[in-house]
Amino acid sequence: MASKHVLMSEIATLWDRLSIDDNERSQFLKATSGFSAGVFAKCAEELERLKILKRQHLSRFVMACRTELQALWDRLYMSEQERRVFAAAFTGTAQVV
Repeated sequence: MASKHVLMSEIATLWDRLSIDDNERSQFLKATSGFSAGVFAKCAEELERLKILKRQHLSRFVMACRTELQALWDRLYMSEQERRVFAAAFTGTAQVV
């Protein structure tokens, strides 16, 4: 079983990627303080819920990642030639597996 820290880290990442409302996040955090088996179960359920949402909105999720990658390239002053190495990240459409 994963630690609460690992679960919460994955949850937080998906919350950010899926733009989950701060109020919803806050309510979840209040309901999951501590380290009981029930808290771990709630964290695992939330992580599964977020993974389902990610699959349902995969194309939006992929586009957000592509936008973030583009911003990182800009901050690193990568040339067009360097960016072409990663062309596969910008081709095709997202497919649910």
